[in-house]
Amino acid sequence: MKKILFITLILVMLLASCNLPKSNTTPEVDVIATRVAGTLAASQTESALVQPTEALPTLALETATPEPTATATNTPTATVSPSDPKLTLGSPDFTFNSASSGNPFGLAGNPYEDESIRISHQVGGLNFTSKNINGGKRWRL
Repeated sequence: MKKILFITLILVMLLASCNLPKSNTTPEVDVIATRVAGTLAASQTESALVQPTEALPTLALETATPEPTATATNTPTATVSPSDPKLTLGSPDFTFNSASSGNPFGLAGNPYEDESIRISHQVGGLNFTSKNINGGKRWRL
């Protein structure tokens, strides 16, 4: 039973895959002549419809150059946001101006220096200089 089913399946596939190509017949001379005549007639009709037009002369237009005018610039005004937390802080109890202090931070003529860092005073603040660029992973207070 299996053998008959297998053979039948093979025969069905062979018959389904076999097809005979259609024979290529050469077109008759009249068909080619008709197509050529139609193409020539169409091209003559298109060329008869297209008529050359005269080129219009170009006119030079004079355009007025705009003169620069002074524009009014608005002066920015400072606006304070009502949600600014600085408004609720009030005034500070103490301020320190290092420029007017005689010996700011205790570093006036004697900066702190060790093997890895140098701390000195500059006008307006402190200058921290790391001596070990690659090994400068440290915290100092």
